[in-house]
Amino acid sequence: MTRRTLVLSCLACLVAGYLVASVPGFDPINPFVPKRPDRPVARFLARLAKMGLWLAVFAEPQPMQYAARHGDGSMICHAEGW
Repeated sequence: MTRRTLVLSCLACLVAGYLVASVPGFDPINPFVPKRPDRPVARFLARLAKMGLWLAVFAEPQPMQYAARHGDGSMICHAEGW
């Protein structure tokens, strides 16, 4: 790629960015989210899913500490790791 092509492509990107940013209602932080989404059903489902995830985290039973025995009768503690 020549130097001229590089400069022209950078200039084209700058012009395109300026034109996109000058559109009314453009949010440069997050351009894909509407300014004020009014979706009560989706908001309710999202809140319900978040509560369900929190319940799933704390409702999980504690794992068994000693789950298996060696041949010599000693216990294996899976919580200790390697």
